[in-house]
Amino acid sequence: MEYLYTLLSLERTATRFGMRTNIPVPHQNAGVGHQTFMQTKIELKSIEDTEKLANKIASEIFGGQILALEGPVGAGKTTFVKALAKELGITETVVSPTYTLLQPYELPNSVNGVNTLIHIDAYRLESAEDLRAIGVEDFLNDFSALVIIEWPENCAEIFENRKVTFLKFEIIGEKRTATIQ
Repeated sequence: MEYLYTLLSLERTATRFGMRTNIPVPHQNAGVGHQTFMQTKIELKSIEDTEKLANKIASEIFGGQILALEGPVGAGKTTFVKALAKELGITETVVSPTYTLLQPYELPNSVNGVNTLIHIDAYRLESAEDLRAIGVEDFLNDFSALVIIEWPENCAEIFENRKVTFLKFEIIGEKRTATIQ
C-alpha cells in the first residue's frame, strides 16, 4: 500500500500563531501548489490551538482530499473535526458518528472545490467492508467532498491507491500534539 503524505504548509502557520513544531523533512512533491513533508509535529496547548490548526487546514484543503485522524480516545480528533467544520461554514452540530459510521455535511459555500464534508468514525469497525456496505466508495471518489476518517487503522485497506493526509493526535503526559504526515 502506497500513501502520499501531504503537509498543508503548516510550518509557517504554526510559527505565526506561536505554536511549536519540529522542523519538517522535505519529501516528494505532491503536485502543483502542494508542499509535502514527511512529518511536522505541532503542540496543542489549548482548544484555541486546535481551532487555529483547523483554520489553517480549512484554508488549504481541496475537493477529493482524505484526512485520516489517528489517536487515542480523548486526544482531540472530534474537537478538530468540529473546529474544521465551523471554519468551512457548517453551522450544524457536529458529533462523532460512532453508531451511524458516516455523517455528511453540506457546506453553505464551496471552499477550494469542497462542497461536502464527510465525517466517518471507524472506531467500531473490524474491516472496511462495513464502510463499503454503506457506499463509502462513492464519497471517496467524489472530488467535491472532503472525507475525514477517525480511527483509520480499523479500515486501512480502504486507502489503497489513494492520496491520504494523516493527522495523528497524541496525549503525552499533560501535553497534546498533532503530527501531520
